[in-house]
Amino acid sequence: MKKVEELNESLTNKNLQIEELQNMITHLMDKIQVQEEEIEMLRVELADLDREYVELLEAYQEQTELTFETLQELNRAYWAYGTKSELEDNNVIVREGGFLGMNKKTYLADDINDDYFTQVDITKTDQIQVTGKKVQFITDHPSSAYEIVSNGENHVIKIKDQKSFWKVSKYLVVVVD
Repeated sequence: MKKVEELNESLTNKNLQIEELQNMITHLMDKIQVQEEEIEMLRVELADLDREYVELLEAYQEQTELTFETLQELNRAYWAYGTKSELEDNNVIVREGGFLGMNKKTYLADDINDDYFTQVDITKTDQIQVTGKKVQFITDHPSSAYEIVSNGENHVIKIKDQKSFWKVSKYLVVVVD
C-alpha cells in the first residue's frame, strides 16, 4: 500500500508538472501570436514606408531633371555671323531708317530665324571664330567681357567673362564684310 501511495503521489506531482508545462506552452503560444501580429504590423508599416520612399525618390528625380533642364536653358545662348545681306536674307537682322540708303540702323529681326543660329552652352564656350575682313557686333555685349584677336580675315572672339558677356543678350550677331 505504501508503494501505491507513493505512486499516487508521484502521479499527482507529474500531473502538476504536466499542467505547469501546458500552462507554459499556452503562455508561449500566446506570446508567439502577439509577436507574429507585431511582425505583420511592422511588415505593413515597412511596405508603406517603402512605397513612400519610392514616391519621394521619384519626386526627387523629377525635380533633379527639371533643375537640370532649367540650368541648361539658362546656360543656352545662340550666335550667328555673316554679311549684312546674308543676315537680312536669313531673317536675322533688319535695316531701317536713314535717308537714301545712308545711315540705316541695323536691328535684330522681331521674328528672328533661330535655325540660322548656332546653339552654345555659355559655361563651356569661351571663344567663337568668324571669318571676314571686318567684324562688327549687332547685339550688345560689354566690351570689357571680350576681346577680338585677328589674324588676317580669321577672327577669334575670346570671351573673358561669360556671365557678363551674355548678360544683356543670349544672342550674338556679328556682321562681317
